[in-house]
Amino acid sequence: MLEGNLAKQRVQRRLRDLLAAGGELRVLDVGCVGPAPLSLWRWVLDGGASGLRLTGVDVTGVDRAERAALELGLADARFVAIEGYDLADRLAGEQFDVVVCTQVLEHVLHLDRFLADLAAVLRPGGRVLLTCDSGHFRRRVGPVRALAKWLVVRLGRERYHERGLQDAEAERAFAARSLLLSDRKYFNVHPLKWVHNHGIAADRRDGVAERWYQFELALNDDAAFVAANKALFQDLYYELVRDG
Repeated sequence: MLEGNLAKQRVQRRLRDLLAAGGELRVLDVGCVGPAPLSLWRWVLDGGASGLRLTGVDVTGVDRAERAALELGLADARFVAIEGYDLADRLAGEQFDVVVCTQVLEHVLHLDRFLADLAAVLRPGGRVLLTCDSGHFRRRVGPVRALAKWLVVRLGRERYHERGLQDAEAERAFAARSLLLSDRKYFNVHPLKWVHNHGIAADRRDGVAERWYQFELALNDDAAFVAANKALFQDLYYELVRDG
């Protein structure tokens, strides 16, 4: 149930911590459908989540998220078909304690607009738990494929947009929206992510993921190593706090 993507696993663990603190936790999951709706939440909920008040949004497929929520026992969860640029309008007046946004930022065409909407629905002092692909290894594509992707994005399929998002660029954009950096981690040393997802027997994956996660946390403790070897890591984890 743990994500093979360690950046997402970091989000899972932080959500467990926040839920364990007690009280009601209003969470907005932006991009909740993905390839497997609510897959992020299975391990989180296995630890108990009595105070969770979940709202999930995505462009399409919210009916799939609703079915997944029932399977997970989240009968009171709410799901709405919304673009990331419409959060402030469609959720006007609502304030969330936590906004979760995994593997979305690198597909956003208008970064400042998107972050403005995230900040608008986050209460002062609230947290954003965010992951994205690192821009330290931009993928090279041929000219025909690049043109095809450009056309598809302009026709409204923004999920096919890919930006090589450097961490310094992202942090400037966060600061411009009063989203203060609380934590940053580099995860998913290549090709261990592939090994976990495809090379480990299903009944052993959680145990392997636990040991792998602790190993990469230890790598992050060595700031000089990370600074010199950013290209080794495939994903970034950010925890942001909205300045009051």
